[in-house]
Amino acid sequence: MKKLIIISIVVTIVTITFFVIINPFFKLELINKKNITINYGDKYKEYGVKANSLLFNLNKKVKVTGKVNVKRIGKYIIEYKVKYLFKTKKLYRTITIVDKENPVITLNGDINIELFVGDNYEELGYNASDNYDKDLTDKVVVDSNLDTTKVGDYTIKYSVKDSSSNYTEVVRNVKVKEKTIEVKNVSTDYTDIVSSDTPTYINGILIVNKKYSLPSNYNPGVDNEAANALSNLQSAAAQAGYSMPLLSGFRSYETQKVLYNSYVAVDGVEVADTYSARPGHSEHQTGLAFDVGELDYGYGDTAAGAWLREHAHEYGFIIRYLKGKENITGYNYEPWHIRYVGANVATEIYNRGITLEEYLGI
Repeated sequence: MKKLIIISIVVTIVTITFFVIINPFFKLELINKKNITINYGDKYKEYGVKANSLLFNLNKKVKVTGKVNVKRIGKYIIEYKVKYLFKTKKLYRTITIVDKENPVITLNGDINIELFVGDNYEELGYNASDNYDKDLTDKVVVDSNLDTTKVGDYTIKYSVKDSSSNYTEVVRNVKVKEKTIEVKNVSTDYTDIVSSDTPTYINGILIVNKKYSLPSNYNPGVDNEAANALSNLQSAAAQAGYSMPLLSGFRSYETQKVLYNSYVAVDGVEVADTYSARPGHSEHQTGLAFDVGELDYGYGDTAAGAWLREHAHEYGFIIRYLKGKENITGYNYEPWHIRYVGANVATEIYNRGITLEEYLGI
């Protein structure tokens, strides 16, 4: 019995001595850093750990738990655990997936635009995308100091932030300049005005010029049929290789009033009457007239302007203010100004080379 007791005591002493000596040499160490940051989309490399005892390499006994999804921003914890004899050790590593890439804003149309004083600015549009958030177009903030009633250089700023607060900003430049007017044999006579409380139709066609006016409260907006025809015209122009952007569409009586007065302030009444309609006398108030292409008196000599002149009637439009007909229309030649009258009427006017006034016999 005494012998067994002695043996038990010796075994206990040896065991304790073994663990006292062995345990300090049982180590678990991280390879590389404890906290690692990875950019979204990059690959994750598992560096692992070193596990050793005094006598053995324990790497194969290490259990690794936790997964890293490099396609999702966030923090991930990886656990490393190894058991040796009666002791277990654990270590942890934190992997943070971040997005540091800025979103991208793409502007439709030109980034440098020129307008004349009083012209309407039509937003050409934009798109925003991000490597992580994908489509951010509806998150774009547009800020502008544009004032088309004054000559000057202006900017339209487009900015957007993604979900990681990465920021992008792009700018469209707008130059507003005065019109240079070449006064020809243009009628500026408003003395024989036909006043009416309602729009005037002749042979079913709405007529607005220096003689026939619209009521100040006439405010129909853009005509749907004319808008659809314009869209078809623009698509056909694009297929032919020409850009035909909308520069100005419907204008209310009040808008035309502000516009006309601004021209008068610059050029005086007599000259302004050669290129700008007085409020109530503007075709833009009908919702049937559009300025397209380019506001340049030389536009008709360009390939795009020539295409418009030769094909507008196919979509129901006429070039409203023809060259050489200034004394009839009352306005300077405007190769960019088109008026919707329907394909049949437009084709007849085009083939005869006449104005709307001549067609209606007024």
